This record gives sequence, structure tokens and C-alpha cells, in this order.
Amino acid sequence: MKKIAIFGGGGHGKVCASIAEELGYSVLFFDDAYPEVNSCGKWQVVGNKAHLKNSVTDFEFSFVAIGNNSIRARVQTELQDFGLAIVNLISPTASIHKSVELGKGILIVGNVCINIDSTIADGCIVNTNATIDHDCKLGRYSHFCPGVSLAGEVTVGEQSWVGIGSSVIQQILIGSNVMVGAGTAVINNIPDKATVVGCPGRIIKQ
Repeated sequence: MKKIAIFGGGGHGKVCASIAEELGYSVLFFDDAYPEVNSCGKWQVVGNKAHLKNSVTDFEFSFVAIGNNSIRARVQTELQDFGLAIVNLISPTASIHKSVELGKGILIVGNVCINIDSTIADGCIVNTNATIDHDCKLGRYSHFCPGVSLAGEVTVGEQSWVGIGSSVIQQILIGSNVMVGAGTAVINNIPDKATVVGCPGRIIKQ
């Protein structure tokens, strides 16, 4: 069985590990809260980042299971610098068109649909029941929460967060480090670092 080191022993880690097991991996966790944190659900946390660095040769594959975008980006870079291979974890129940371009370190959870000619960059999270339509471009280390719907030709910058149940109409440009609140209907472009809430969405912070 393929061995995978997953870094991040919280609730998000359990989702990642469950998909990893479905894909045939044997899972061990690492977390910087070790040894105070020594388990993640049914899985064992066996060390911190320093332990992982010292046991790189024990693992063919690795994954960063951290929901926070900026921390996920930093840790994924660190693991790559250790020489670990970063994989994608894609639920067998996800539907992804063969033309979709995928980076690395991507999590795609159950019942996601990603349509033709979209691009999913490194470190993205596309969570349960999200739909990404044709020709969308999702920036590095962005997070799309459960039930998000992007219409065609939507572009999202790096490290943005699109909240649960949000919807975005076609051809919208969402900047980097944007926060889209839960249930927001995005009908206008959003600049970098803005926070948008409501239906229709309105900028409340920039």
C-alpha cells in the first residue's frame, strides 16, 4: 500500500485522510501540536514538521491538510523543500472533465463537478458539492467551501476564500486574498483583499 504523510491533524485532516484511504493510501499524520495532539480521528499523529523532515525517505507522497490558505501555502512550500512529493487528493465521486488542468496539493471532495477547460492551481480546496463550470481559473491556495457554484469563465486570484453556498455569475473576476461570505451572490468583479457579503454581494471591507 502507498504511504502518505499528511500534515495537519484537525477536522479538515480527517476529510483529506478519508479520501486518501479511498485512493489506496496508508495514512500517517504530522502536526506541529504533537505530542499534545496524537490522533486525528482514527488516524495516528506520529510527529511534528521536524520529525517529518527527518523521515522523508519513509514516504513516497505527502499532502497538506490545512484549511487556512496562507498557512497551507507556506507549509506546502516547506514540504516540497524537504524533497517530499506533493499529490492531489480527489474523491472518486468527483466529476472532473479530462481537459481540466490540475496543479499539485489540490483537494477535491465528494460530488464536486468541474467542467471543461477549467484550471485548478496548486493548493486549492474544492469542497463538498461545489460546482465549477467551464473555463474557470482558480488561483493558487484558494478555498471553495461546500455548495459553492461558479458559472462559466470565472477567474479567482490567489488565497481567496469563497464561503459556503455562495454563487458567482459568469465572467466575474475575483481578486487575490478576497473573502466571500457564506451565501453571497457575486454579480460584480471584486478587487484584491476585499470582503463581500450579501445578495447581491456588496463590499464591506477593502
